[in-house]
Formats: sequence, structure tokens, C-alpha cells
Amino acid sequence: MLLLLYLMVGSAVFLLRSYRHESRAQYCLVIPDVKNLKSFARNLRQIAARGANFLTNGYPGRIAGGAEEAALRFLLALEAGNLTEEFGRSVSGCLAVAMGKVAWDRNQINRSLVVRLGAEYPEIEVFRAALQHFGKGRLLTSARGEAFPASPNPLPELIAANLAAERHWCADFIQRCQEKKDFEQLTFQKGGLAAMTKAIKDEDDQAIIAIFHEAWRMTMGALSERAQREGSDFTALVERERERTRNAILRAKTAEALAGWFLRFCADATKGAALAGMKRNAARVREFIFNPRNFERFQNLLLFALVSYMGREDNLSEGGIDA
Repeated sequence: MLLLLYLMVGSAVFLLRSYRHESRAQYCLVIPDVKNLKSFARNLRQIAARGANFLTNGYPGRIAGGAEEAALRFLLALEAGNLTEEFGRSVSGCLAVAMGKVAWDRNQINRSLVVRLGAEYPEIEVFRAALQHFGKGRLLTSARGEAFPASPNPLPELIAANLAAERHWCADFIQRCQEKKDFEQLTFQKGGLAAMTKAIKDEDDQAIIAIFHEAWRMTMGALSERAQREGSDFTALVERERERTRNAILRAKTAEALAGWFLRFCADATKGAALAGMKRNAARVREFIFNPRNFERFQNLLLFALVSYMGREDNLSEGGIDA
């Protein structure tokens, strides 16, 4: 019934494959909030004329992690059609209706979640970067030769859910770092994580990540000198230091404990001198890291900074993104 009502006015259907085990949603209908139907229809014709058929995307292009990701994918696809200023007056956001089967009724598709999203979010560019690098759908083939959608990378889903709920974009990033195997997977995705870093607009977030990267770069320099001096394996030293740092961040349970560790980490990297980034943002950083309200955000940012750092060796292997 929902498809009969809305599909003809520019709605889209997505397959959902969430990393969250509690999610039972399998499909999502995204319905645009159309303020001016004539203008919206005219813009859709303009998209079709240019060949940007987001309504007839291929199967892998319609696989999303969650309803929020599906909705933001849809809005960005509309925006990519270059709909001119008129589009902003015709669409104000969208409604995402997630559907799936529940334990007590496996023969019928039921609505499991309804989410309304706006057209603008302060950190939407972070999601755009995550989508560009991690949002490509994949099809796997079973032993019988049948194709089925693989679970997508969880980062676009995580960020989209945060933006839709008006949480910090990096909220719950810690969930991707608590298990060592998940954390190690993130370390192989530095190109996309670095692109997300460059897309961040919040000045507090920028300062924390930049200072951590500066300290980590100096730490890597010290490990390189040690490896040359002792004839040891530089890669193994880095992996041990990264794991030690991850555990230290995860073990901190209060803002004061985490701030104390961070300041010691920076001081150890510089042998007691002040980092350039810390000098430029001393007042901002101290106010941020010692505020108990920022504890979870600070912890998530540090973990993100740890996996998103790119040195020169990473630039060579992942497309030349500067650290």
C-alpha cells in the first residue's frame, strides 16, 4: 500500500543490511517531503535528461546499513542531480520507513521504524565522505550460484544514525574499537577515514584530532629511530604502540582520567615540549577535555584520530592523502 501511494512521486526503496544485530529491518521506503510538487516533478525530469537516474540505480547501489543511511543517500543523490536553487524550495527532507519480519509474524512485512530527516545537517560532509569511500554495495555469490547483498561497511550507517538523532557525528565510534578485530579492520581504511577528517567542520573536533595526529607522528618518529638503532621491526613496534594506546583510551572512565592521559601522551611525544597545535588552541582544548559533558565525545574522537592517522607510507599506498 505504501508503495502504491508514494513510489510514483519520486520515492526510493533500499535493502537494509545493518551491522546492529538487534535490527530486524530488511527494507526501507524513503519518501521525500515535497513542498512544491510541480517544482519537484520538473527537477526530476531535469535529472533524467542529464542521465542521473537515481530512481533506477543498480541493485548494489540500493544497499544501505540502516533507514537513516538510506534516507541521507537518497537526499545526497537528489542533490547530486544539480537541481538548482528551486530544489531547496520543493523538498524539505524525507521520511524513511523501515520494514522487516518480526518473530511473531514471519509471513508479513511490518513497519519497524519510521524516521524523519531534514535536508541539512552541520556535519553532512563527514557522511558524504564516508559514503564515497565506504558506501559501495557488494553482492556475494552463494555455493548455489545465487547472488545476495553483503553487509555494508558500518561507518555510513553509524554516522547517518547520529546525524538523524542530532547526536555528535562520532558518537558510539567506540563500538567499532572495543573488539581488536574490528579495530584492526579500521586501520586498513585510512584513506576514507582521512577524507572524513578533512570534511569535519567543528573547530573543537578539528583541534583534538590535529593535536593527536601531531603527537602520534612524533611518536612514530621516535619508534623509527628506535627500530634503526636496535635493528628491530618498525611495523611491529607501531602495532604494539597502537594497541597500547587503544587500550589506554578505552580504560579511561572519567573526563579527568582521559584528559590526564592525553596530556601525558602529548608530553611524552615531544619530550616535555609543547605541540604546535596545542599552542594554537590551548584554551579551547583545555576547556574541552576537562569538561565532563565532553567525555564520551572526547573518547570517540581520540579513537577516530588513532585509526585515521596517515603517514607518508600510507600516502603512497592509499592515494596520496596528506597526513
